[in-house]
Amino acid sequence: MTSGFTNAVAELVYNIHFSMPGTYYIWMRGRGDSGTDDSVHGGLDGAAPASASGITGFYSTWSWQRKTMSSPLSTVVVSTPGNHTFHLWIREDGTQIDKILLRTNSSSSAPGGQGPAESSRGS
Repeated sequence: MTSGFTNAVAELVYNIHFSMPGTYYIWMRGRGDSGTDDSVHGGLDGAAPASASGITGFYSTWSWQRKTMSSPLSTVVVSTPGNHTFHLWIREDGTQIDKILLRTNSSSSAPGGQGPAESSRGS
């Protein structure tokens, strides 16, 4: 599903405190058994920007990906510092995601292994 999915498919929501506004580059660690089981949509504060739609390229083994079906870099834009919600919508039912990393630079290096430790949840 490429449009109208925000109220129609399974969704995970993560509350995140951003200390600074800007463009955040999305990396996801996931897997998919085939080319029809390898994509998800990302978003911020309930919106699904085209820049985070159709994050794809997951293989049958766990791998880090950041490309979308139309762009090599998936991003969301945080307009103000503070609390926001990051959304993950399923695009294809066989996709598995176990880690999400938001970076403020467009580094082309994928995180190694399982990636960095989980951020603290705060109080």
